[in-house]
Amino acid sequence: MFEPYLCPICHRNRTHFTLIYKLEQEVQLDPKTGVPVFESQELEPVLRPDGTPDLEVRCARCNYVASETAFIPRRSPENGKTQPRRRGP
Repeated sequence: MFEPYLCPICHRNRTHFTLIYKLEQEVQLDPKTGVPVFESQELEPVLRPDGTPDLEVRCARCNYVASETAFIPRRSPENGKTQPRRRGP
């Protein structure tokens, strides 16, 4: 279920994270005043196209927040060791 995480910013944290799950709520607003005329009482999880919950991860050490994929380190094909993801070219 879970992949090992590595913070792409501080490069030290592999153990302490906060998972942030996204929820959606249907609302209908009056077009002139912006006042809600309907608010659903249900909060639904936001799902990715593959059906898994859409979530973000926060590093508990440096507080960087990004999508989960940013925290999953790439594995080097030649030795299998994890490498931090590089930003930019």
